[in-house]
Amino acid sequence: MKIGRFNVSRKLVALSLGISLVGLNAHAESPREICEQFLDGNKGQQLQFVEVYFRGKDSELREVDLPVKSVDDCISAITSIHTVDGSSLPDMNGIDESDIAVRAGHASFGVMPEGRRPYKTMYIVGGVLNSDEKGFAPYTDIQKLESEIVNDESDTVDAVTAQRLAALSKVAKEEYGIKTGKYAPVLDKVAAKIADGSLGFQGKAMIGPELEFFFMKADGSPVDSRTAGNAVDYYGHIPADMKAMMQFILQKISEYGVVTEKFHHEVAPGQYEIPLKVTDAVSQAKNLRTTIAVVERVAKEFGLSVNWDPKPFIRENGSGMHMHFSITSNEGKNLFARVNHDPSYEGTCGIYSSVADQFFSGLLSQVKSLQVFSNPLPNSEVRLGKNEAPAQIAMSVGNRTSVIRLPIKGMGTNKGVRGEKRSPDAMSEFELTIADLVASGLYGITNKMAATPLSKGNAYEMNITEEMKLAGTFAAVIKNFMSGRKERMAKDPSNIIDQVFDTKTVRSYLADRLELVKSDAAPILDVAAAYADVKSVESATVVDKKVKTIRDRVTAIEKITGPAAKAEAIAALESAIAELDQEMASK
Repeated sequence: MKIGRFNVSRKLVALSLGISLVGLNAHAESPREICEQFLDGNKGQQLQFVEVYFRGKDSELREVDLPVKSVDDCISAITSIHTVDGSSLPDMNGIDESDIAVRAGHASFGVMPEGRRPYKTMYIVGGVLNSDEKGFAPYTDIQKLESEIVNDESDTVDAVTAQRLAALSKVAKEEYGIKTGKYAPVLDKVAAKIADGSLGFQGKAMIGPELEFFFMKADGSPVDSRTAGNAVDYYGHIPADMKAMMQFILQKISEYGVVTEKFHHEVAPGQYEIPLKVTDAVSQAKNLRTTIAVVERVAKEFGLSVNWDPKPFIRENGSGMHMHFSITSNEGKNLFARVNHDPSYEGTCGIYSSVADQFFSGLLSQVKSLQVFSNPLPNSEVRLGKNEAPAQIAMSVGNRTSVIRLPIKGMGTNKGVRGEKRSPDAMSEFELTIADLVASGLYGITNKMAATPLSKGNAYEMNITEEMKLAGTFAAVIKNFMSGRKERMAKDPSNIIDQVFDTKTVRSYLADRLELVKSDAAPILDVAAAYADVKSVESATVVDKKVKTIRDRVTAIEKITGPAAKAEAIAALESAIAELDQEMASK
């Protein structure tokens, strides 16, 4: 299949570094000129996606897909650094130094021809940057990579997919079933605390969530392609039918005001991620509800379902909802950035302000107490730890084994200065899990907490004390919440967290959790099936280290989600609710 391709000079050029490009036409010599040409609506369908392709050390084709609505979006897509988890790519970085940088910028790019994508899409060949972020790693084979992209005739939208997209285009907004969050007033209270100036500044909490989920077939297995049936790995090349579906999802939620950064494949088969572009906390909760409703409705049209469960498969990674966060002033300045708030303060890594450091410390001091909001199911606790999701109550740079990660690679010193909370999952009430993040950070600011030292090393390989871990069972989560609440209120009855999470709200939320656990509606891993799976492996092979690890993991899961754990969770919830009832009755 022939694709019109635009070549640039043989010089080592990088779009991302602003170095002039030649060869697109006589005048296109910069990323802006390239984007202006591609986004010229007078020449046909306007560009709507940019696909950045790259390789890891294993030579597999990988990609990240970015929506574009403007020239600035396009420039950002082809010039920005995309931070990728190197520990999820073969032979790359360790999990405690996991951030690697991917950027477009080599000499090959073009437009996918009609039939390859449902929307006008530009591809750009990029690569993994060297550690100094000034050049590309030597294993980046641009010529071979582009040849695969250009010549893959199987990478075409089939007739059935096109028909499904046509049907979806006629679905009205009200048919998506977008819901309003029951606990939206709680998040409104948090937002008001930042806006009223009582903290010494006026502004907004800014949130950027990363939604992870599985597309599922009717038989309960994950799917990466209805037609090819092939599995895709981390940032892998997405089959055309699923690519078309994902593009439609992003276009549709964009119509409803949701701005996304990108989409890509996650680690497990059938697992995808949609990170939402950072915006204010209240708007973001609404965006999350819109996105989930649209994803589910589109999947249904394709004969699929969506699984948001934090841990649906014992042998595969679970799904999280990492939360990137910062605070901006009403003037739009990032108050986490030292240069925008207190330039004389020598903050963490030299780039964070005192506001940021206090926020981080407050979050860490309360993350175990408020785990009930961000990890709200027994299966939520299964996902934490064991080389998958961080249970270590610590803060680190580029280290995915700590609850708070500082993703500073490629961030610069201003706009991108932020933190990332890695423990939440998408089964939470979005308004509450955002509110717990922000309120605990504000708790640190109001108490002027000292900066937290950075953690180093892979926590999964360390002997971390129980005090420094998130709770491992839902019963413990409930008990920690109640004890943490008592401790805060004993110190300061008017503390900001318990103003936000008042007794009536907490009582209502825990009653919801109790009903869910009692009804068996809360998703849990099928421990009996997992045991049978392990037993079949043991009978067929030598019981090697991997099988023993799986068997031990199944045993641990039973302690978290089995009948005894369920009974303990119900008892803990009933006790907490009774205590809250007594508290309300005494007032």
